[in-house]
Amino acid sequence: MTTQAELNQLATESKTEKDKKIEAVLKQFEQEKIIMLANDQTSIKKELFFLILWLIAGIAVLVGLAVGTRTLWEMINPS
Repeated sequence: MTTQAELNQLATESKTEKDKKIEAVLKQFEQEKIIMLANDQTSIKKELFFLILWLIAGIAVLVGLAVGTRTLWEMINPS
């Protein structure tokens, strides 16, 4: 038969083990969260890079259209 002190000790030990398991899970969750945030930041950097690339390409197309239109206009109506 176990005494009350032994039961209390067992309860304390089991709580400590549970706390350790919970802390381990929380640490793992925090590490995964940090990794996810880092991946999100690199993803945002890639998206920003491609956005700037598309903007540059769009400006180049508009400049090309403007130059082509002016050249065509000068060919049609020489001054």
